[in-house]
Amino acid sequence: LDILPTVAAACGVSTSEALPLDGVDLLPYLNGEASGAPHEALYWKLAEYSAVRVGRWKLLRESRSGIARLHDLETDPGEQHDLSAEHPDVFQDLSARYAAWDRSLPPRAWTNISPIHQMK
Repeated sequence: LDILPTVAAACGVSTSEALPLDGVDLLPYLNGEASGAPHEALYWKLAEYSAVRVGRWKLLRESRSGIARLHDLETDPGEQHDLSAEHPDVFQDLSARYAAWDRSLPPRAWTNISPIHQMK
């Protein structure tokens, strides 16, 4: 979530190292002072789905089924082909990165959350 650090920097507000923000200031990327990607990896989690993306590779997991798929977004932007068997080293690397990131998160404030499609 790069919005808060970026807005804080745009307003001239310094952020505290005692309470680090989740994200980076994107202003240097927006005004041309920095190039490349602001993050080495992108992680996300939504309901039963979670993913990590590094460069061209994306690992997508579904927690209920336990299925994990590896996609090459340069050759398969629609994420139609699972390449985990063809690239086990990439699959393992992204799995380890995701696991480390997930362990770094604070516990959820809620424990009983149902996906919207299960709500009545």
